[in-house]
Amino acid sequence: MNEENIQPTPEEQLMDEHAQTKEKIFAIEVKMQELDAIIERFEDEFYRKGENYEPSEEETNKVKALIEEYRDLREQKKQLQKTIKTSIWDHFPLWMGIYALFQIVFSFYLIMTQISMYFAQWFLKVVNGSTDFVFYVALFMIPFLNLVLPLLIFLLLKNKVHKRMFLYIYLIHGIETLIAVGMLLYVVLKR
Repeated sequence: MNEENIQPTPEEQLMDEHAQTKEKIFAIEVKMQELDAIIERFEDEFYRKGENYEPSEEETNKVKALIEEYRDLREQKKQLQKTIKTSIWDHFPLWMGIYALFQIVFSFYLIMTQISMYFAQWFLKVVNGSTDFVFYVALFMIPFLNLVLPLLIFLLLKNKVHKRMFLYIYLIHGIETLIAVGMLLYVVLKR
């Protein structure tokens, strides 16, 4: 296998960009330390010469230029640091957020019980079955699929960060679905 044809993954490219940015930040920090040392030397020299010493215009301009360069470097450093700061939301895919919102609403027990009831009635009409067993299977099919299909999505995810985020979503909507199943059982047993 030829190693030259291997393309880096987006994560590897991002890591390379972060490494390059960190190198730039390090170079800026070194330059800032050098400027700070030069400015300190000027301040020490002015202090040693006494209070009555008036620095020449050339010296004053040189110190002002060094201070201005230091401020510019500090601003560049801040801008570069902003580019490498990442939070959990930077890794959170949009589809997962939409999915989480949908599942939290869909798994709410009032909505889940209504949808399951409507589905069971529709399923009985389609199958032409009027037995209680078919009704109960149809009634609990939606909550069952609501637990199994996301589990398959979870198992298919490769990225560990995405997998961990999806696990939290799955746990929340799984608890909601189990509450809805409990409510369905209560409604069914009450009949």
